[in-house]
Amino acid sequence: MPDGKRKHVIKKTIYSSPLPPILDSIETSEHEATVSYFPPKEANITFHIEYYPEGNPEYANVIETKASLVRLRGLDSGTAFRIKVKSVYNGVQSTEAIESIFRTSGTPEYDYDNSAESFSIRTLPPGFDLATTTTTSAMSGSDYLYSTEDLDEEEPSTSTFTILSSKFSHYFLLCYFIMLVYYTYDHVIPQLLLIVINLTFHNGIELLGKTICSLSQQ
Repeated sequence: MPDGKRKHVIKKTIYSSPLPPILDSIETSEHEATVSYFPPKEANITFHIEYYPEGNPEYANVIETKASLVRLRGLDSGTAFRIKVKSVYNGVQSTEAIESIFRTSGTPEYDYDNSAESFSIRTLPPGFDLATTTTTSAMSGSDYLYSTEDLDEEEPSTSTFTILSSKFSHYFLLCYFIMLVYYTYDHVIPQLLLIVINLTFHNGIELLGKTICSLSQQ
């Protein structure tokens, strides 16, 4: 330095991008393609190869190789492919690339232009629980049918016992009144009261028998 001080000089090499390769030929079959190219004059050159069905770069395949003759396998038949080859020198790719389109032989097996799959999405209202709602609906329907059957089965017997109790209450009330009169005025109408009691008791027994028969038939 002019002032006599020392300073470390850092040396850093910056590599420029190499020249691209020169395409030689592309030979194709039904499921393969053989690509050959000439490398540039620089030493230690590798190649970056990218190929994909024409118009569909999302299906791209990438190869890093030192070979100048590459065979691509597993290609779809009857399909046009675009290929790009760049030279790489010490990790720096060439700014330009050789680019070409080739087509495999045979009948196309896959339509890349109409490869989208259609589907529909159905949404439920916020807070809607499908599992809980379905279970609740099923249980509600079952409970309703069960309750209806129970009411249908219990309705005849309930009405029959209601009629029976109503009639027997009248008969017992009448018997009680007759017994009261009998013990109070036994010197006036004893025989008449006995006849009425017998008739009342006989009618009550007959009604009870008919009711039991009707219940057993149900």
